[in-house]
Amino acid sequence: MLWLRNQCWFISFFVIGLFLIGMNTVLGGYMAQGEYEHDTYEHDTVEVVVAAGDTVWSIAKEYQGPEGDIRPLVYEIGRLNELQSPMIYPGQVLLLPKKK
Repeated sequence: MLWLRNQCWFISFFVIGLFLIGMNTVLGGYMAQGEYEHDTYEHDTVEVVVAAGDTVWSIAKEYQGPEGDIRPLVYEIGRLNELQSPMIYPGQVLLLPKKK
């Protein structure tokens, strides 16, 4: 009975270890992807004044146009402006990265 209990502990640790390695691989790949996405923008910026009804998402979509994924641009806007939340206000000036 003691042998069976030790074997269960070993299998449990083995499964947990595999899970942690898998999560590290998935999350590491996801985070690395984000690091390279914003390289398509220069460090120069453009100022945009927020109008009533604007969201970071709508500003990014209008600025980038219909092509491609706008999530990296939304991330860059948040990073450049040190936004702690997605809340923006009319009259607020946002910096957008210039396209290369």
